Amino acid sequence: MTTKTHRNPWALVLVLLLAGLLISFWQSLHASVFVSDEGSVLRLPVLSWWRNLPFIFSRDFLMFSQGQFRPLSYALLAVIRTFVSPENVVFWHLWLLFFHLLNAILVFSIVRHFCRHTGSALFACLVFGLHPLATVVVNNINYFHYVLGLTFYLGAAWCYLSFVRLSQRRLYAGAISFFILGIFTSKVVFTLPVILVLYELLYCRSEVRKLLLRTSPFVIISVGLSPLWLFYRPHPYYFRYPALSVRAGWNSFFSVVGATGWYLKGLLFGSGIPVILREAVERILRFP
Repeated sequence: MTTKTHRNPWALVLVLLLAGLLISFWQSLHASVFVSDEGSVLRLPVLSWWRNLPFIFSRDFLMFSQGQFRPLSYALLAVIRTFVSPENVVFWHLWLLFFHLLNAILVFSIVRHFCRHTGSALFACLVFGLHPLATVVVNNINYFHYVLGLTFYLGAAWCYLSFVRLSQRRLYAGAISFFILGIFTSKVVFTLPVILVLYELLYCRSEVRKLLLRTSPFVIISVGLSPLWLFYRPHPYYFRYPALSVRAGWNSFFSVVGATGWYLKGLLFGSGIPVILREAVERILRFP
């Protein structure tokens, strides 16, 4: 029985994850706060119909996304909102929970690639899925772009790792596809090429030629699509970016360094942060 579970642990992973997530999120399934309240993105009229998709991908929509070009998550919400009302709180909680479950499974698959023991991957999967900070992000529909962006990020990483192991072109195509989708969802995905280069250098010990052939498409795509994040701006009449002084960058850097200890403690243990959990998550996610 142990050998069979070790070879095919997916049933055990799903059972433990589903049980843990239901216990952790059961009480919040009917909570309307951060899902259907007045500040929810589901209340935006532009997200109430799928025919507004062209506007969502335009520069004018950036005034609803804090001036950042991340339209894909909002476009997906607009499609679903065409058929599901914001008052259907249970559905939207399950919607967020589904992607969180998918992310946890991807974490298990990726960690399993590096670990010999399935138990290590299972532990990492459960820590990710049941972490106290996850309850804040997964229960807030305004953070959906982070959840979906992480899905594309992990999906691209998993496809790439599987491609290195199996040498199947469709897996490499999947990695590229998830990467492109992720760029239209969250700017954190731009860090993936760096991770892949480090993986090829430090873990695979790949030759320079092989490294360039495998990772250069990700770098080229990043450079090609980066202007959408760097220069795509809404009209100043609708949105103005805060003016920063010359020293603002250094001040922000030292502030982050000074708070790193508290944030690491909170990220690892979910406690010890000198602010409430929701405010801590807002500060952490606001930095990138």
